[in-house]
Amino acid sequence: MRRPAVKLLTALLLPGLLASCLLPPFDRGLSLAEATAGKLKLEVRIGPLYRWRGDLERGRYYFLPGKTRGLNRGFLVVFSSYDGRVFYIDYDALTGYGMTGEQSFQIMNSNENLSNYGAWVLKDPSGVDDALLLVRPNLAAEQRLEFQYVAGTGLTPHAYDLSAFTSGITGGQVVGVGLFPDSATTDFLTTLVNEGGTSNYYDRVSAFAFATSGYTLSWPPSAVPAPGIPGSPLQGFYFRNPAATGLRFLSAWNGSGYANYRWTDTSPPAALPFNNRIEALLSSNELFVVDREQAVIYSPAGERKYSFPLGDLHFAYETYIGGVPTLLFSLIYWDQVSNNNEEFHINVYSLPTASLATLD
Repeated sequence: MRRPAVKLLTALLLPGLLASCLLPPFDRGLSLAEATAGKLKLEVRIGPLYRWRGDLERGRYYFLPGKTRGLNRGFLVVFSSYDGRVFYIDYDALTGYGMTGEQSFQIMNSNENLSNYGAWVLKDPSGVDDALLLVRPNLAAEQRLEFQYVAGTGLTPHAYDLSAFTSGITGGQVVGVGLFPDSATTDFLTTLVNEGGTSNYYDRVSAFAFATSGYTLSWPPSAVPAPGIPGSPLQGFYFRNPAATGLRFLSAWNGSGYANYRWTDTSPPAALPFNNRIEALLSSNELFVVDREQAVIYSPAGERKYSFPLGDLHFAYETYIGGVPTLLFSLIYWDQVSNNNEEFHINVYSLPTASLATLD
């Protein structure tokens, strides 16, 4: 007497079960990313691209659009615990998008939270090449890695000791590096050098742009010392807005998180009340910080101003578009509907820096 009821229940449920199996699984990182991406301007959709998904997801991976050949081209960077890889994403009107270059390099980064490489896209005033600068302070053999992409030639790596650029500083070592947006043609490379001891920190700021003939460096005639940084860190990320007199920031790994400091020409280093790495000092003098799956914006004094979800959305950098300071973000997503573990796409988004508060 009960079998017909069982058959009826099965008949009612089976279509729903089959339909649910065809839907993509819930992806928290993608869901959080879409919550913010919906408030941004979509600049370009890149893809389809093809790579085995597990080949990229073995570490942190993200896309950095180029600053020379257009936002639809750029660098796909992958960091795992012990190695890194750089791919160049290019576009051809006949063949579409493709990964046209790949270079690998070794890193000592067993603790992924350390994130001890800085990755910055460089500008080419000649308007020809895209280039990527990877910097790890206090590691002479790999202190600076540069990946240059030239159309028709491919991706070429170069390795340098960044301390060679600390003109006027003798016997010191680079302990902090960052990049600050300047204009349509150049950025400022900000460098912190330690000459030994807790009070011997000096900085340099240089107009820094990629060029096939080398780099144009313009060091100021003197550097302002920092009167003692707690713990005397020897590796970190250093930021300074050359237009804001004396305002400086250091984000240094202390073994359990990032210790963050602010100082000026006249005030000693003071600790900021958060322990996540400073990703960027913006043209507004606000600090862009990533705390797990969200972005948090702090004032120069370390006051929390607003936050918004990131998930899989990655902050690329701040640049100038049409003369307006603008933040760029990228989102990598896979073809989940057909369960294709080799096809992926990249969206590039923008937001004027002055509109950051609208994301809160």
